[in-house]
Amino acid sequence: MEKAGKLGVLDNRFLHYTRIYPSTNEDHALVDATMKNIRGLFYKLCGVRDKSILSSGNFEKLAKVIKIDRTSLNLMFQKMSGNQKHMGLIEFIDLVTVL
Repeated sequence: MEKAGKLGVLDNRFLHYTRIYPSTNEDHALVDATMKNIRGLFYKLCGVRDKSILSSGNFEKLAKVIKIDRTSLNLMFQKMSGNQKHMGLIEFIDLVTVL
């Protein structure tokens, strides 16, 4: 086993693999930042016990922020969740793109 001082400088390559994340492309960085914001919003809206699903009641908290009536939000939630009472992050991302 080599000592830490002999390992050298880490770069973006390992064998035949090349690091792709985080990207140096500005467009990719914008998409990454947007997705992080959407994910953060999802986790803020989720309940305290389970951060993996969003209930329709918690989703309606957005009515105060985006100035859409609760009925419209509820209909959008039902449509995107397939008439379920909860949705996951992927469905939430789809829903946010509609808003």
